[in-house]
Amino acid sequence: LGAYYGMVTCMDEMIGKILDTLEAEGMLEDTYIIYTSDHGESLGEHGIFYKQCSYEGSVGVPLIFSGPDIPKGNKVDMPVSLIDLYPTILDCAGLETEADRDGISWKKVVTQKDVGREVVFSEYHGNFFRKDWYMLTNEKYKYTYYVDDVPTLFDMQKDPFELDDLAGKAKYQEVITWFEKKLREFVDPEEVS
Repeated sequence: LGAYYGMVTCMDEMIGKILDTLEAEGMLEDTYIIYTSDHGESLGEHGIFYKQCSYEGSVGVPLIFSGPDIPKGNKVDMPVSLIDLYPTILDCAGLETEADRDGISWKKVVTQKDVGREVVFSEYHGNFFRKDWYMLTNEKYKYTYYVDDVPTLFDMQKDPFELDDLAGKAKYQEVITWFEKKLREFVDPEEVS
């Protein structure tokens, strides 16, 4: 745990040096800055000390985005994906994203209303699980499909710590069915697994 916090402190210091240099050169106000990561770290949440699960501590990543035409202090709660990084960088450079590429520019997300997607998709293929898992989340729910096992469903607005799994409750079966149908639009989980 101490090593992890040490790495976070080191990153903060290095980013501070970059920002200080941009400011000293008079470039800070004209520079787009994107701070994010490829995954979170559970750090003991749910008794887990790794990153391979679909709990928010693992799949949620920091995202700070600033630039000359990005509203300051604006907080957006809409789920986004790292797949959006590519169209965001192109948009910041004044370029168009190719038509066959997925993703939504975060510039559009923070400056326009109703620019989003129905769900954000994530998947994991690796150790710690008998089979792979696939996660879909929207502004309300997080659904995880485990190959050859029961899914999970959490209401992220009412239960942000993911303590009350709704998947086994009859009144949420329609939500489960919707998410599984949506998942199969992305991938055939058994075939990929």
